[in-house]
Amino acid sequence: MSNTALVIMVIVGFEAILLFFLIPIVVRSTWGDFAGKHPPVEPAPDAVRRRFQSFQCGLLSMGWCVHVATDESYLHLRPALLMRIFGTKPTSIPWEAIDRVTGKGRYRTARIGHTEIKGPAWCLALAEHGG
Repeated sequence: MSNTALVIMVIVGFEAILLFFLIPIVVRSTWGDFAGKHPPVEPAPDAVRRRFQSFQCGLLSMGWCVHVATDESYLHLRPALLMRIFGTKPTSIPWEAIDRVTGKGRYRTARIGHTEIKGPAWCLALAEHGG
């Protein structure tokens, strides 16, 4: 076996470890922290919805991988297929559980329990006003 083939096998092996072991650990330690405490509920019929939004949750960056709905009571986050493969679960976070919304421009940063998230201003800014 040539050195080139060995290097390629090592790189592919490392990528497999990253995809199937490390990413689910990061998902559980960040997204799973608040998703487990806030089970999903069905959004109200008049909820504002946007698909394929970008969120960052600790080390986990989910660019264009979250479907969002907002209603009077909750911020509903539904991971897209790619993120569900890695173990992210849907969640409905009550507005009162979202603390310290900061930032300007298109994105806001907020705290949910012990986890800091960054997401689109259109939905996180609503937490400042209680939904």
